[in-house]
Amino acid sequence: CERFSLFHTPKLNPPCRPCGMLLLAALSCALSMPMRSTTPPGVFNTANYRDASALSEWLAAQAGASGSGRTVAVIGGGLSGLSCAKYLADAGHRPVVLEARPVLGGKVSAWQDRDGDWIETGLHIFFGAYPNMMRLFSELKLHERLQWKT
Repeated sequence: CERFSLFHTPKLNPPCRPCGMLLLAALSCALSMPMRSTTPPGVFNTANYRDASALSEWLAAQAGASGSGRTVAVIGGGLSGLSCAKYLADAGHRPVVLEARPVLGGKVSAWQDRDGDWIETGLHIFFGAYPNMMRLFSELKLHERLQWKT
């Protein structure tokens, strides 16, 4: 994808191939198991969710109105950095993600060891009260793969 590029620091790795689906790859390890239950029915109907969602939509509209199409450095290839890069690309900008580690995803990164077992760097908990996160999962078509603990 020409709208999105990623570069590691020179001492760690050469530049990665540009790809607009890096966030999907970073999240796929954490979300690869079968879903245990569906989204709880009240998640999207709380006042907090509606207020935060309305604010997010307003901020997105303000950001998209500039239309300046600039190259923007995003420091860190964790969930926040990759999400930021996705939305910058959606708004017509060219994000360049700078990540110090050889693995993307930050606290939601994972990799396979020699035995084929998945090693995760940290816990991954996303609450339904976070409208930006839920919207991102929906946009990436990951929403139905979430595992809700009830």
